[in-house]
Amino acid sequence: LNIHGNNVKDFDFVSSFRFKIDPPICIRKLFGIGGELYEQKIDDIFDFERRIVSRIFDGRLVRKRDDGWWLRYFDDIDNKPQHIRPVMFQLVMKYRKSFYDFIYKSKREAINAHMFHDIMQTAILDNLRQDEYKDNKHTKSFPIKEKLNIWFSLYEFFGDQIKQCGGQKMANQIQQLQQRMHEIISHADAHIESDAEFAYAAGQVIYYLLSCSEASNKSHALLEPYLQKTDAEQFKLAISRTFSQYKHAISFYKGRFEKLMSEVLAYEPERNLKSLLPMILAGYFAESVIYQKHEKQEQN
Repeated sequence: LNIHGNNVKDFDFVSSFRFKIDPPICIRKLFGIGGELYEQKIDDIFDFERRIVSRIFDGRLVRKRDDGWWLRYFDDIDNKPQHIRPVMFQLVMKYRKSFYDFIYKSKREAINAHMFHDIMQTAILDNLRQDEYKDNKHTKSFPIKEKLNIWFSLYEFFGDQIKQCGGQKMANQIQQLQQRMHEIISHADAHIESDAEFAYAAGQVIYYLLSCSEASNKSHALLEPYLQKTDAEQFKLAISRTFSQYKHAISFYKGRFEKLMSEVLAYEPERNLKSLLPMILAGYFAESVIYQKHEKQEQN
């Protein structure tokens, strides 16, 4: 029985309420950020609501206030742009009933893999479009990386996505791809061997190229035109054009950029680029293997 004021919002029979999440959820630090989200496991459904649902909807569905938690499963939501971004409003309205059933009625089938994938990808792309580069930092880097950590950590939690990863857990695959990038740039006979490696390497290359821009607002939104490509040749052509545009500003770090760039341009992916979008995002927002050694030398 869900009552708000004098209004009955929901009245239903729940045969078995599942409070515990077993095994518990653990959000992995895959993109170099910290916070309370990663400090302990999530082992009950209300902890999931407060720590996960609040973040993926940017506090528009579940939000902590001084007097408790603000839940908007049944509220009328003002969709004016000054109150909520249009994309986030659509996500909240489309999926809030599913999350309510998932949490309060133990209908674990209410959210499937396709729905979770759609929510995370759409929310991340919306944050990406909103990003601005101010005071030598990106305004949306943290929420984007936080969502990426949630997305890849829970990739298998909501269903059958493990089949899309070649039988591996997605979080583990992201770490393995970072290791593979080091191998590829370090050894002449190491080459890209899979579509996932191609997409991840492309993300690394695009990040490096865009970081060479002398524009005052090097927003993450500059990534979006690449993500809109569906044809691999057009995608690689866009990368080549960006290189031509910024080549005067590119420093060569013992062949690391050249090696990764040549590998990306030479590889022919079999899968549709849309299905590789998560890996492109992962490569873009992960620690750069092109910059990595050079930055550590400067610190030393």
